[in-house]
Amino acid sequence: VKEHLEEAGWTGKPAAREMAVTAVESHDAISAGDALRVMYGRGIINGDFVLISGDTISNMSLKDALQEHKDRRKKDPLAVMTMIIKHSKPSILTHQTRLGNDEIVMAIAPETKELLYYEDKADNSHLCVTIDKDILANNPTLQLHNNMEDCYIDICSPEVLSLFTDNFDYQHLRRHFVKGLLVDDIMGYKIYTHEIRSSYAARIDNFRSYDAVSKDIIQRWTYPMVPDVLSFGNCHEMKLHRQGIYKASDVTLSHSAQIGANSVIGNATSIGEQCKISNSVIGEGCSIGKNVLIHGSYIWDNVIIEDGCKVSNSLVCDDVHLKAGAIVEPGCILSFKIKVGKNVVVPAYSKVSLLNKPSNEDSDEELEYADTNSGITDSPPFSISKSNADHPTIICEDDDLGASETGTSGVLGYIWASGDTGIQDEWRQSIAPIPKEKLQELQHAVSFDDDEGSEEDLNNRPSEADHDNDSEISVVEDDDYTKFEKEVSSIYLGFSYSFCLHFADLFTLLRSKRRSSGHLMGFIKII
Repeated sequence: VKEHLEEAGWTGKPAAREMAVTAVESHDAISAGDALRVMYGRGIINGDFVLISGDTISNMSLKDALQEHKDRRKKDPLAVMTMIIKHSKPSILTHQTRLGNDEIVMAIAPETKELLYYEDKADNSHLCVTIDKDILANNPTLQLHNNMEDCYIDICSPEVLSLFTDNFDYQHLRRHFVKGLLVDDIMGYKIYTHEIRSSYAARIDNFRSYDAVSKDIIQRWTYPMVPDVLSFGNCHEMKLHRQGIYKASDVTLSHSAQIGANSVIGNATSIGEQCKISNSVIGEGCSIGKNVLIHGSYIWDNVIIEDGCKVSNSLVCDDVHLKAGAIVEPGCILSFKIKVGKNVVVPAYSKVSLLNKPSNEDSDEELEYADTNSGITDSPPFSISKSNADHPTIICEDDDLGASETGTSGVLGYIWASGDTGIQDEWRQSIAPIPKEKLQELQHAVSFDDDEGSEEDLNNRPSEADHDNDSEISVVEDDDYTKFEKEVSSIYLGFSYSFCLHFADLFTLLRSKRRSSGHLMGFIKII
């Protein structure tokens, strides 16, 4: 990190970047809470500060949010944090960043924007959340959101550091600190939200979000953080061409090679005859042979891909060598310096590394409060077994990479077995497109049973356009209520929706002779 900061000109040159960056090291901190306690102990921060997760990318201006936080602090000294949030993408096809992540549900006071409830482990199996009755009693109006993304950009007051110091069980920023403050009635500290609308902000905390954010960068949603503008340090200048194709100046490209839209070709990379590259990023110093097909993939630096290889929707790290005829199926991750033999097929969703897999494969979030005793377990090394005459497949057994008489050599490395969720859920956090059957399952999981309603009910169901996302839920008749519940239930989980509940109307509904108290749970279940 320190080396990168120096190469990028962030250290020791405040004039060039209008500020200098100082790296603070700690060899004992293993969580976000530990890091903040180190900052407090060293007395580095004395005023308001901005806390940003290292995997967040954003082009937002902090000016408005900072001023809003300072103005609020003057009126209420207990307002210690302002969280930056944004709406999720509503389309089922472009709604990529939330898949594989925790489903976040927030309750926000509509007038003050105070955060009243935060849950990042929502129970999707029952489509319901449990909210403390005191929140409902003390707030006659609130908004429940399942359509917001937490940008992990926080504007904090100095009290945040002291709170982490006073509470050593605070490790995770959200699950410990935020939730702890929301249920603490003694200190009375408050957290507020600031929603951004036109700016871009997203976290890259799994491979699917890595793919989604990378595509957003290529399509210039993050401007000015785009390849042809964001060049510093050892990065070479990129030029934007038609159809969103970025190419460095020193690229050797065969006349018969085809570069498709939304692709990036790095400096000192050579691409052979009859190659087809589409929707992909090729790094610097790569050597691509003849008749190579690369689609939807990320090829990092100094990668060698020999003739006739195929790479689909995968990530190939630095110094990987794919020998002639190798096929990398969708969803694969080939770590640094992996070598794949001739005509070898790397099965879909494989993760291959020269290192053994840790016993606890923690995500970046989980590492914020990881156990220091995480051990190492042996993972079986790769080799090949010839399943048919053309494409040998990979099995778990040691094998050397030397060329064999059959023309099929293996893959030397360790396959990282699937986590607790098993290989059935590998598609969630994969670079590969969502399989059609999984899309159908996602839609079916929240769709209503057609047998429950009559044909007339289905024909008379209100259209999606008839519902304003921020409109009130008022008293409705039996049939209208049924239609409303079915309409909301049929919407895909990622669709942007929020409801403003006016509890006076709700209690009026419950007092009706034709309603039972069970309808209160019906409303909460819908949300």
